[in-house]
Formats: sequence, structure tokens, C-alpha cells
Amino acid sequence: MLSAPVLLASRPRERDPNLAVPESILTVGIPYAGGRTVASLISTVLRWAYNDVGTVARERFGETEGEAFHRAQAEVAKRLLQDPRLVGRFMSWSYASVEPIGQTIQWLDKASDSLPLVVFLNAGDQLLEYCAQETAGDVAMIETVQNRVRRELLKRQEQDSYLILDVPELPLGAGFHQDRDVLFDAYVELAFQAATWVHERHGGPSLDQGSGLLSDLWRQRDARSARTSGRQQR
Repeated sequence: MLSAPVLLASRPRERDPNLAVPESILTVGIPYAGGRTVASLISTVLRWAYNDVGTVARERFGETEGEAFHRAQAEVAKRLLQDPRLVGRFMSWSYASVEPIGQTIQWLDKASDSLPLVVFLNAGDQLLEYCAQETAGDVAMIETVQNRVRRELLKRQEQDSYLILDVPELPLGAGFHQDRDVLFDAYVELAFQAATWVHERHGGPSLDQGSGLLSDLWRQRDARSARTSGRQQR
């Protein structure tokens, strides 16, 4: 139905973006928590632009790895956090690189008017271990950075400016293709929850009435549930 490279590619906002929702939404979490997919799916229901910090850093600075790549990502994220209305207007964006998050997440507390809105994907112990294994990272450092994100969000006076979602425990480790499918299904469910929050708290479109890929996936899920219920009743 969809191609992940297309879903996660940078996109400009559409001609009729939603103007009711505050103008910038960041989805942040460690690698494999689903930030890129969730942010991209949110953008489809709002008809907003979508960007990922790592992708922008590669395109703008030409860096792809190592400390130079981390510095490039930190520069991009700092600008988006400092001036969300000027740099990231009507944009859903994601941030999932551990070291740059640790270097810049304090700017969340300095952003004006509680922008950007933040969806924080909180990983449990299982996913922390999986992330460390897959990225050759240090699990203690990854957990420390994740905890810093939570602390910065809790400093905000406007509690409706952020949403903390726990990534569910998942049956990972079966292999690349199986893990990818399991993770994507979980990311879609997290995107449903995030879009519902945007609708209920910030005036965004409902998934039932909205357009775009995320609303399509929502309606397909409802249709499958209805068919399953009908078979059970018979």
C-alpha cells in the first residue's frame, strides 16, 4: 500500500494546510521508537510539510556520519526549536539521533509560546536494549537522553503543549523483516493516538473525517474491526 522511503521523505506542505493547530509539531524519541513514521503520518492528516532533522542535516550540510553529522543535526534542531514559527511553520518534524538530542533538547524550555508542540515517544527497557544493540550505542547514555527529554517537557507550564506516549513492549529480535513489520504496526497506532490528541486538544481534524494516509489507515482499521465483529456475531 505504501513505500517507506516515500512516507519518510521530506515533503512541502500542501496547498490547503490546517491552520487551526499551532504551527509546529515535533515528534521526538530514540531510534526505533517511531518518531519519523509518527511525524510523517501526522503531517498527512494536517496536510502539513514533513521533515526529519537527520535528513535536513544531510541535505543542507552534506554530512552523513560521525561527529560532523551530529553537529549538523544539532544546528538544524536548534534553529527549529528556537524559531518554530519562522523555520518550521505548518510542519511536522522528527528528531531521533541520541547525541544531538542530548546537545539541544534544553532549547525546548526556551521556545516561545510552548512551540513546538511535542509528541514524545517514551521507550521501555526492551526497546532501549534493542536500540543499543542495533546502533552499537550505550544503553545507559540512551536512557539518560530519553530522561532528559521527559524532564524538559515537564518544565513546561502549558501541559497541553506536549503528549507523552509509551511505546508498547514488542516481540522484537525475529529478524529484519519481521521486526520492521512489528515496529510499523506499533508506529501507526502511536500516530493514531497523537492525531487524536491534536484533534481533541488543538482543533485538528478528526481521523474519521480527515484526509490523508493516516485517516485512510484509521478507516481501514475500523472496517476490519466491523467485519471481524460481524463474523463473531454470526
